[in-house]
Amino acid sequence: EGAIKEVSELLDKLVKAVKTAEGASSGTDAIGEVVADADAAKVADKASVKGIAKGIKEIVEAAGGSEKLKVAAATGENNKGAGKLFGKAGADANGTVRLLARRLVLLVLLVGSRY
Repeated sequence: EGAIKEVSELLDKLVKAVKTAEGASSGTDAIGEVVADADAAKVADKASVKGIAKGIKEIVEAAGGSEKLKVAAATGENNKGAGKLFGKAGADANGTVRLLARRLVLLVLLVGSRY
């Protein structure tokens, strides 16, 4: 239960950070959208750039917090599914959690910008 609470808190921080970056956006187009019109490029809005950078910083800091998550041994009846959620215990366990956190950040950035 402790690990689930930590993951939930991490997700809350990531969502908040993505909203910070998203709220700073001054346009309606998705970040990274390619436009064929040569006149479409405009001078960057200073406040927007700073806000997006702040949001990205918060995402990185929140994702770094995932290193605190530790994989517990999946022993006992109440904890037998934990290993399936967090990967294997041992040398690679923390790497698996970091990989999942990175994938989550990417997913939030890709899906969150559309909804």
